[in-house]
Amino acid sequence: MANEVRIKLTDAQRAKIKSATGKVMTEIRVGSLGSNPAVSAAKKTLTARAQTARAQTARAETARAQTSRAETARAQTARAETARAQTSRAETARSQTARAETARAQTSRAETARAQTARAETARAQTSRAETARAQTSRAQTSRSDSDM
Repeated sequence: MANEVRIKLTDAQRAKIKSATGKVMTEIRVGSLGSNPAVSAAKKTLTARAQTARAQTARAETARAQTSRAETARAQTARAETARAQTSRAETARSQTARAETARAQTSRAETARAQTARAETARAQTSRAETARAQTSRAQTSRSDSDM
């Protein structure tokens, strides 16, 4: 606009405009549009309420982001603790399984040793009976040969 004028406001004028409208203005721009003069602020300014609302919104968004990060951290911590507990239970189970397998192996070896001992005792008994039978047969033959003479 060729017919535009900017007027700088004094502190008193700024205070009066702010108290009346709630807007902060540093200057007034006046331009002619045909036969109607138009008056507008030099730049868009926010009311004190709008500035407060924006600040509160920013604080609320920051708080939500921090809460979200805290919840994420808590969830990750919970998952890590659960994983540690599961690992501990798995290690306990492996340890118990190893002890059970060792006990089974020892039991199996003991049973094998008992079976071998039983077989050895049976063999000794059979050998002893066989030797007794041979001795009896030998005495019987000796007695017959003595009586034949």
